[in-house]
Amino acid sequence: MGEIVRYETADGGSMELTPRKVVEYLVAPKDRAAMNDRNVAMVMATCAALRLNPLAGDCHIGVFKGKPTIMPSIDYYQRVAAAQETFDGMDSGVLYADGDGLRRRSGCVVPPGCELVGGWATAYDTSRSHPVDVEVALSEYDQGNAMWEAKPATMIRKVAKAQALRELYPGCFKNTYVSEELPDEGGPRAVECVVEPMPDVPDFGGAPEGEPVTDEAYEDVAPDFVGDDAENNDDKED
Repeated sequence: MGEIVRYETADGGSMELTPRKVVEYLVAPKDRAAMNDRNVAMVMATCAALRLNPLAGDCHIGVFKGKPTIMPSIDYYQRVAAAQETFDGMDSGVLYADGDGLRRRSGCVVPPGCELVGGWATAYDTSRSHPVDVEVALSEYDQGNAMWEAKPATMIRKVAKAQALRELYPGCFKNTYVSEELPDEGGPRAVECVVEPMPDVPDFGGAPEGEPVTDEAYEDVAPDFVGDDAENNDDKED
């Protein structure tokens, strides 16, 4: 059937990924044509290295300009941050404009008559002399879809929290973005964002570049390429 990649997830569970499971269960039907053997290998290796459980909602797998992008959820960011021994919490909220200028407020409630401008987050670590403080503008991230129209304060606050945690712990979240930071492909601000190849990721034989993985391509996969080495890529996520 195909190679099984087994690893322990960040929440202490166990995960098994196969090429077929990635293509059929984790990727939207509209994106499956882009999931050739190399792209599937990248997804499997990256999920293992970051100890993601995509079946439990730890991440969303999207495709931008033919390249796979793994987007962890904000819950995953917060769970991994909380597991760091020196993590000391985070404050977050919204930025809004009133008649007297720009103001900060905790949470996601914008006072009546005021304009939502952005979000902010401050993350603390006892090993740092200064916290990481981030402000993000709503105009740079509003995707104009139903979720952003219905809950703009909640969405922009998520962006601020993700950026603060990524800056606080770059080793844990290197080269990752939450879905709220990236527009849908073909949107007004679509960008090319790719997953960097992980070390020693094999080519699954069978499918030519640019074609979807077929059953035949599953048959000749390389030996387990994560195994006991997965812990070396965790970047202190335990």
